[in-house]
Amino acid sequence: MSYEALELYHAAAETEKAFQEKSFPLGSDLAEGFLENQDFYDSRQGLDSTEQMDLIFTEDTSLNSLRGVPDGQRLTVADMQLEQPRYGIIDSTDPTLLQGVVNDPLQHAELHPEHFDPHIFDGRQSSSLMDPVGRVAAGAVLGRGQQRVQSFHGLQYNETSPAYPGRGDLEQIYEEDKIALALDWDHWAICRCLPPPTAAPEDRKKSSIMTLEQNFALPGPWTSLKGSRRGVQFAPAERFVNVELTETTREWLLMIAQGFMRVAMEVHGLTIAPPSPESPGMDEFSNMGGFIRLPPSEALHRYLETVLTIYEPFYPLVPARILEPNQLAGAQNGRGSNLLLFLMFALGSMLDPAIKARRFSTALTEICRHSIHDILEKDSGAPGSGLLFYCSLIFIIKSSFSGDKAHMNIAVAHRHMYLTLMRSAGHFKKPYRQLQALILEHDGLGKFWQTWLEKESAARLAYGWVMLETEISLFYDCRPILDTSELEVPLPSSEELWLASNPEEWRQNLCKEGSFGDWQVCLDAQPDHSLRSLFQLLMNDELDQLDFQPTILHLRLLLYPLHVLVAELGQLLDSGLVSLQSQWFSSTTMQSSSVLRYEEIRQLLQAWLGAFHRSSGHGARYRAMKSAALTLFHLISLNLSTAFSKLERIAREGYDVFESQSSTDLASKWIRAPEHAIVHCGQVFRLSREMDQGICPIWSAAAIYRATLILWSISLLKANSAMGQETIRFPQNHGKELVIDEVLFQDDEVQRYLRRGNARPMLTTDDGRLISLDNPGELLHLGITTVTRHCLATSFSAGVRFKLEKMSKLWEPKDRSIFNQGSLVGA
Repeated sequence: MSYEALELYHAAAETEKAFQEKSFPLGSDLAEGFLENQDFYDSRQGLDSTEQMDLIFTEDTSLNSLRGVPDGQRLTVADMQLEQPRYGIIDSTDPTLLQGVVNDPLQHAELHPEHFDPHIFDGRQSSSLMDPVGRVAAGAVLGRGQQRVQSFHGLQYNETSPAYPGRGDLEQIYEEDKIALALDWDHWAICRCLPPPTAAPEDRKKSSIMTLEQNFALPGPWTSLKGSRRGVQFAPAERFVNVELTETTREWLLMIAQGFMRVAMEVHGLTIAPPSPESPGMDEFSNMGGFIRLPPSEALHRYLETVLTIYEPFYPLVPARILEPNQLAGAQNGRGSNLLLFLMFALGSMLDPAIKARRFSTALTEICRHSIHDILEKDSGAPGSGLLFYCSLIFIIKSSFSGDKAHMNIAVAHRHMYLTLMRSAGHFKKPYRQLQALILEHDGLGKFWQTWLEKESAARLAYGWVMLETEISLFYDCRPILDTSELEVPLPSSEELWLASNPEEWRQNLCKEGSFGDWQVCLDAQPDHSLRSLFQLLMNDELDQLDFQPTILHLRLLLYPLHVLVAELGQLLDSGLVSLQSQWFSSTTMQSSSVLRYEEIRQLLQAWLGAFHRSSGHGARYRAMKSAALTLFHLISLNLSTAFSKLERIAREGYDVFESQSSTDLASKWIRAPEHAIVHCGQVFRLSREMDQGICPIWSAAAIYRATLILWSISLLKANSAMGQETIRFPQNHGKELVIDEVLFQDDEVQRYLRRGNARPMLTTDDGRLISLDNPGELLHLGITTVTRHCLATSFSAGVRFKLEKMSKLWEPKDRSIFNQGSLVGA
């Protein structure tokens, strides 16, 4: 091992220690934010209703001085780094700067052979998802020594504010990000409502790594989150244990991170250079230490808390109600488990409003991205590893809605590669051996429960990708990749079985569902449907004849094949070759087949909605999945009722795109069912406001964006019709007001409006005002307000708000002109 590499690791370790002591002493705000409530460590205990486990934000006034400073200068405004041996990062592609690549920092294990495992980076070691993520020994009880570490100082949370994680705090993020990221937002492949940008985008992938050290020097906290709402929002039967990081685990993670860092540096052509006395001043690169440091353990713990609060209810992949990062970071599970934990840190820090957390998230995501590909390229057995696909799932979920243009594009493109690998590895096929056949007389309940968890984990991972593919293909307007016919893996079991924390609890829940005393008999009686067979039952109108009630997760998965059908029909209708109006068809056969297909899909959506209303459940997790599923239902229905990409083109390229078309009936192809589109948009707004505070999907801003743009388009075309141009046949709405974002979709008034159109649709603002569809500018403002106050406070939401605000300014003169002319014509 070289002297430089040894010195590098020791510099990282010493800087870590000094950084913790100096930046977060006893009594600091961050140190005071940690909980000593036993509810979080024994999820079977009752919840004390008097405890206020609110998760609050702290406003950091020190960030105000950074507003208005260019992004590149912000990172170097203050240098709080302690005096340590420094190394700079240089671009190794420049031969004049090349100093040679330092040996792997992981070689420091020579000094600590008792901690070294030669197979630590073997991605083929473990294919089990359940072992490193959340399993403890059967019947084990966590002791307080495992539950708490000294770094939390034994202090109580200060929880006096009713604020929630990730919502209502977009203002600060927006002001911080719009200077540095506005150019990035212009180049998104999603939410494309603005004219194409003229300036080239900035490649932030390399710079995010090179400025990582400067991020540690920024003033301000590593997290804006205090406390946790999980103790209040989640019932004991659904509340997860989030085991705290030990100091040993932190040291291990610091060592592993250097290996991940080196992989990313090699890809980007970066290498470590010793400090030069000729350039002592601070610049973009010279203060990069050549190693990656980690935020305080308290902040890392909160990032995992955020993952369990905001992400996990929508992608239920953590078993047994426990997340054990100390096991996840162990050497026994190979590189994949460590990578998974770092990706969880990246996801949680992305959902934290603190600027340092979000910038750390971008850099860590870039570092982890290259390690995922390194495993794929170097480990031939890795494609069969469930952990690798778990890592890639979190990477794509996180990156697709991160707000970072480069990561968004990479994630959407690379999902095809990962799905192809999963298909080749047979992850979507029915297992060759059924679980019941594995039961042996000498196997005890505990051993079989572990086997069941591994099987269930694999099924949930496969269907986690199905849910992700629904969201990406829907919001990015791209073709779905998976065929419904290949989804043969058994559907996930009920939440009660999945969340059971020990074999006995699992057995009790299993026998309660099966109404038998023998758990093996109950297991044999469990339904064994796949998504393919469940969709076949939906098409045959036989869902209500099943011997079991589909869970809310099953219904969420059923939206994927429905989305595929809508997307296929939409491609045909959007091509311009056919339309639902008879005059556009070249033959009676084409007209009849298209109309029948449209009606068939609409009836399937109604059948899904009927099954949805028959479902039952309780708890915050159920409500979160229910709201997300219903929102996606309305968005898929909007794709059936409208041609969203065409409407988005009007916003992007101007109204001349529409007026230049030869046919005055062209808009009827873009808004096929105006009343249905209006109602579905109203329901998206309603669900966004009614979701449990702090528990909403990371794509929530994209949902509001689509609903806003469709309502704006309808308003615009309606105003154009009032001016005497019959672009679309709107009903004469002279009836009573129908507040479409306050009523339920199944209400009689709504259904009457859908049949007859005899009402005036209205929407509500947060201050209680009613706005109509006659003013497109007010509708855009409503979308901006809703994104700001009711969606997750992330860089992605900030980008959506930026686009709507910029669109509003561009269209304000045109909207005012059309609105005034329409009023004169109406008079």
